[in-house]
Amino acid sequence: MAWWQIRKAEAARREDTLRPHPVYLAMVSDAESQNRVHCGLGLGLSSLRFSQAGELLPGIYRLSFSEFKERFGGSRRRERLLVGLEEVVTILAACGCRRLYVGGSMVTEKSNPSDFDAVFDVVGMDLGKLEDIDAAMLLRSKADLDTLKSRFLGSVEPLRHLPSLGCSMLEVLQYDSRSGRQKGVVEIVLDS
Repeated sequence: MAWWQIRKAEAARREDTLRPHPVYLAMVSDAESQNRVHCGLGLGLSSLRFSQAGELLPGIYRLSFSEFKERFGGSRRRERLLVGLEEVVTILAACGCRRLYVGGSMVTEKSNPSDFDAVFDVVGMDLGKLEDIDAAMLLRSKADLDTLKSRFLGSVEPLRHLPSLGCSMLEVLQYDSRSGRQKGVVEIVLDS
């Protein structure tokens, strides 16, 4: 049994642990594919569409990290958040991550977003290397989430299914709980 299978079994016994979904690949739904096509996947900055209120319209918009920084930088607060996000991108790329999804106020037109919310795709990643670099990013407990938010000034977690909600974290990022409407997220394509 591999180390991660042993850890997964141990974690399943602990109540305070956030568990990854056992069938991760099944989470890429037809709806997500349609959103990607709808948003003009691969068009970069020209594909971004915002509502009159400054919210990113529903869908998944693909950008490189340099495009993301160009579009979502600017204010002092945004630049501080980008420093934390860039550290996340560097760590994840070193471990073979190919996609990072960012949502929340960071992907709006607000000049001073409170933080960023990010979910990374673990498929193809070297999770052993990630554990060596920053074990908290594997998010084995709720305390890890607080540690990461303090360090990076935003939430970052592996893409997983949330049994209590019946959906994935990517789906949560695409839903505005205050208005009850769908919203957009940005998929940052990472170079590893």
